[in-house]
Amino acid sequence: GDGEAGGAEEVTCGVCFCDVPRAESSSNERCGHRFCNDCWGEHLRIQITEGNAQAIVCMQDGCRALVELSMVQALVDAQLFATYARFAHKQFVDDNPYLKFCPAAGCERVIKVRDLGRPEVRCSCGAVFCFGCSREAHFPLSCEQLNAWEDKNTSDAGNGQWMQANTKRCRKCHARVEKNGG
Repeated sequence: GDGEAGGAEEVTCGVCFCDVPRAESSSNERCGHRFCNDCWGEHLRIQITEGNAQAIVCMQDGCRALVELSMVQALVDAQLFATYARFAHKQFVDDNPYLKFCPAAGCERVIKVRDLGRPEVRCSCGAVFCFGCSREAHFPLSCEQLNAWEDKNTSDAGNGQWMQANTKRCRKCHARVEKNGG
């Protein structure tokens, strides 16, 4: 064409080297690098299925710019986007010291605190836990004191035998729980 046909011009994708209409290509908002939608779609699919959803970067060699959420949503199917959103959500929670997943079995809620010095938090599911170590609330002991106390109890001969026989560590949070059939 004449090059200025109102967005109808073609662009050459730097990945597959195909010429595609500009409308069938996308540029990453953070860096401006433009590639065809087929290459972007494949790149996003691979990154998400390999578990790199929290840090998908531009395809341009050496470019570390992250791909925006809106672009992922536009270029992958709903199921893949749901997987991406789950990864991104978990990463966001893990990276934020004021957020934590509720440790109660089956609860998917995220707890937010304004003050990291607050030892006990209550989830809307009813679980009360220590925000520091995600175990059962243990005020006034600090998390470190609780660990030391548990270790001492386990090493005291008689007490240790009772602990070994009657308690086990929770697989999820590592706290000692009494085996009482419930």
